[in-house]
Amino acid sequence: MKGICFIEPLFHAVVKGSKTQTRRIMPKQPRQSFYGFIEFSRKGIWRRMYDFVCGTSVVPRYQVDEVLYLKEPYYLANYQGGFMGLEPKKAVKYKYGTRNENFEWQWKNKLFMPEKYARYFIKITAVRCERLQDISVYDCEREGVFSHYERGESFVSWKNRVDASVYDCRRKAFANIIDKVQKGTWESNPYVWVYDFELVK
Repeated sequence: MKGICFIEPLFHAVVKGSKTQTRRIMPKQPRQSFYGFIEFSRKGIWRRMYDFVCGTSVVPRYQVDEVLYLKEPYYLANYQGGFMGLEPKKAVKYKYGTRNENFEWQWKNKLFMPEKYARYFIKITAVRCERLQDISVYDCEREGVFSHYERGESFVSWKNRVDASVYDCRRKAFANIIDKVQKGTWESNPYVWVYDFELVK
């Protein structure tokens, strides 16, 4: 089973069900003079993109109906002592959601978290490709942007889950999320795979 990473605020949004979509940059970017085709699977999803100019084929990392586990920083802590000659058992501790800053645990990098220690899973329900800036305002909300009302104001503003700023439109709020992960990504407007997903037990 494959794993997938989110920064901590978005990880919590996924777990709470308020984020149901994610965009991942294509490792091999088509050229600006892109001319190619999209190969559809039997389920009608975008399975493969072929670029005639580059002569390369790009396949999404995750497929429809595939179940992924959420990676997060973790630590294996020993229970105190053992008994009857048995080795002490280990308990898995997780950094995300931990409020006590005095823990002395040495968190392991989430990139290397194995499936057996995962506590949350998602299922891919749809896949497609597009340019990053082609995101719709509705997809911004699926990415974790939410409405915000200031007392006494008659208009809606928008916030994301990675900073405390207030934005006048959903796309600006989403652009800030992307640039928090990697600065300058929104402006570069790369091709991305768009994954819809749902949390599974």
